[in-house]
Amino acid sequence: MTSHITSKKWFPKERIDKKAHADHDQNLIRLGIYRRSFAAQSKLWIDVAILDRLFYKNNNQHRHFHRFRRTAEARRLLKRFKRLALDHMMNDLYACFWNGNDSHSHQQQRSWLSIPCRELCEFTMQKLISAVVILDKLQVVLVEIYREYTTLFRLQHFMSMAMVHMGICARLGTLAHKWAAELDDCYTVLQQWHLAFPVASKRANRYECLPDTMTRQRQIASKWSENRVSFKKPVHFESYLTHGASETAAKPSTPSLPPSDSPMNFFSMAEKDNDDLGEVLKSIEPAMN
Repeated sequence: MTSHITSKKWFPKERIDKKAHADHDQNLIRLGIYRRSFAAQSKLWIDVAILDRLFYKNNNQHRHFHRFRRTAEARRLLKRFKRLALDHMMNDLYACFWNGNDSHSHQQQRSWLSIPCRELCEFTMQKLISAVVILDKLQVVLVEIYREYTTLFRLQHFMSMAMVHMGICARLGTLAHKWAAELDDCYTVLQQWHLAFPVASKRANRYECLPDTMTRQRQIASKWSENRVSFKKPVHFESYLTHGASETAAKPSTPSLPPSDSPMNFFSMAEKDNDDLGEVLKSIEPAMN
């Protein structure tokens, strides 16, 4: 999804479409709230830095385990999300209401003087869509990492590392869900408002962001999660240790064997007990002998 961004990013205030039904002052206030919110996500980036540190410290010892590869997958998604630079993008858009001068936009002492072009708003909305899709994928991966380290914690292996990963995944999952909701709301405000702004280019290759574009892109990206375990059997971060782990510990350790006339489904057994395939095979060998 690409738009043609011209050098002319803003126009005089008088160029706004008078027929558009929009509360421009209220929309600008909401845009400023989103701008400050996107720039104040320090908690998320602190957890990301801790996750990076854990990865570097344990890479040599744990890099061959599938749980650690999922941690690497989460780091890749976080790097892609960080490269979008949402805070700088919102600052550039917000400054266009003051003739591109960001100093006046920070002072909040003068009425807005200009308006951004429609292409810049469409470019911003494309980035918002990309950010939400990445956060949706990140939440799925975080659930899988949480489940893997819950299994590791239950087995009493590397318990300190497991607890740190579980805490980081829980916080990152909550923050990612909250940020995705804010990005979706920001897209809704900007999509309805940008129709009142003038077009800077007459070229026909512009990408129009419709009211349902965000929803359609999220639905397309959701197919990526359909074959993953965490999509079929989600885990509640806060209650899994309290309820799920205690129920699992109360179960007898003897595995239940499938009927003799049916093939053994190792993958369903692994998903049922939240263990990996190797652990399931190892646990049923004594019973089969």
